[in-house]
Amino acid sequence: MFRPRQLTASLLLLSMLSVISCGDADADLPTETNTTAESDADSTTDQYGSGYPYYGDNDFGGKTFTIYNVKKDLWDMICVIQPDELNGEIINDTIYNRNELVKQELNCEIEEVNEETEGNMAANLQTYILAGDAVYDAVYMPMYQVIGGLTEGYYTCLNDVSTIHLDEDWWDQILLDSTSIRNKNYFATSAAHLMGYDGLWCLFFNENMMDELGLEYPYQLVRDGKWTLDKFSEYCKAAANLNGDDSFVKDANGKAVFGCTSFHNVVMKFIYGLNVDFVSKDANDEPVFKCEDENFINACQKLAEYFGKSGEFLNADSDTALDTYYQNFFENQRTLFLGAELKTAQLLRSMEQSFGIVPFPKLNEEQENYRSTAVHQCCVFTIPVTNTEPEKVGLLFDALSYESESQVIEPYFEVLVEQKGLRNENSIEMLNLIKETRSFDIGVSYQWVVDLETELRGVLLAGNPDVTAIIAKHKNTVQDKIDQTLEMMQ
Repeated sequence: MFRPRQLTASLLLLSMLSVISCGDADADLPTETNTTAESDADSTTDQYGSGYPYYGDNDFGGKTFTIYNVKKDLWDMICVIQPDELNGEIINDTIYNRNELVKQELNCEIEEVNEETEGNMAANLQTYILAGDAVYDAVYMPMYQVIGGLTEGYYTCLNDVSTIHLDEDWWDQILLDSTSIRNKNYFATSAAHLMGYDGLWCLFFNENMMDELGLEYPYQLVRDGKWTLDKFSEYCKAAANLNGDDSFVKDANGKAVFGCTSFHNVVMKFIYGLNVDFVSKDANDEPVFKCEDENFINACQKLAEYFGKSGEFLNADSDTALDTYYQNFFENQRTLFLGAELKTAQLLRSMEQSFGIVPFPKLNEEQENYRSTAVHQCCVFTIPVTNTEPEKVGLLFDALSYESESQVIEPYFEVLVEQKGLRNENSIEMLNLIKETRSFDIGVSYQWVVDLETELRGVLLAGNPDVTAIIAKHKNTVQDKIDQTLEMMQ
């Protein structure tokens, strides 16, 4: 779990105003001699106040590292690795200064190659790998794009790169723990790439509408552990109103008001919140199919009951070009709740009415913790097997990840999100809770359950609780995919 280092506002301001085979380590890069932490005095001699303990005497001689990445603003999220220049925008400039520090310490350059169509990245990378071309030193692409190449051996085992300190808190321990198999990790995330934070899912709600309905804001319910699916449904029922329309159909020009809206993927976010998984892991860190468990079936049936209630949920469109885009209904005060990624806080800046956020509800009050998740298209860090010097790029991104925790995360959450997006202290408290309760279903991350997930999502949105036959239909296929991955992990 990330534990961001505390920086004072003045230091941040000064900083921003200033400038799949597990292989052997490289022989030409110093290893353990570089991992001796310098003294506090020595580590703060540079202009940015760096404290990364593993720079040592590494000098990459001006080497340029080429990084393959999605486009810098994919889905309105912050995906940039190497900004072109300082432009006065706080996050851009903080990332730029982070890079200047690391490049100075390691004597190297960073070139970012952005792919406009993220769905092409796996195929493009495959072409280079099969040809033996070391075009890219590292790759950031969506998890679902990584998985196909995983079983083909396209990526270096990160655990075998000694310069990557995966056990340190500047790497996302939640994703590492969720997606490791037999204690091996071929991909990872950190604050070096902010999509993992912009892609956090939460429930936005319209505070003004709650005032008009005479409803208490749900913040205290969350604190008391009473923010459950039943309580959420009560709020949605209170908000649902035909308002002169004949039915609760999806109509951009209608007047009906709904309890909650999102697009179809929100079903999976509710499932995570109810504390069940498609696939979990056993004591040997191996995946186990869990959809036949009573808890999973009960959670699905409970969700079908909610989605089946007229007016409480509107399954809108995810295409921003359509009038029926789900966010439009929220901005037009036609829905009390909105299920969306955290980046949406920035897209609602022009909304005059006040809004807040809360996590997805629990199944019941007996459930110990809330659970949140991020988009499964979240970009992850990998090293292609064609890279003959993984130790060097490993050190580069270990340093970038550390410096991001030190310099980028605090202004991201406190300035970009808390001051410009979220509008009250209660929502900031909820944001911290959502960050701390993130989880990832390994079955979704590895694409084992994609067909099961798709069919299950359809019946739940239709309010159909009969899920056992669907689970039985897909069980063997899911298990076959799991077995194929395990064979690769031998």
